[in-house]
Amino acid sequence: MQSRIVVMDKFIKEIIDYARNARGEVVKENINLKNLVNEVAESLKFVKDASRIVLDNKLNDSVEVQSDAYRLKVVFSNLISNAIKYHDLA
Repeated sequence: MQSRIVVMDKFIKEIIDYARNARGEVVKENINLKNLVNEVAESLKFVKDASRIVLDNKLNDSVEVQSDAYRLKVVFSNLISNAIKYHDLA
């Protein structure tokens, strides 16, 4: 029962994120990618087994893109959290 609750909670959060993304206005701004990736990695450091993963961010300090910071942060958060959850250290 506990595992089903966790699955349903995740599903509800994904629906809320989708709805927020679909309704929200795209706000373009200059974003430093290295800083954004570091910020996302820092926010995920307490995820189970995150301490076993080494993120080697080799992005140049001056690399910037023009995009919606919130949406780009969600993308990187999903990518990095999936890398943490599904890593294989064997």
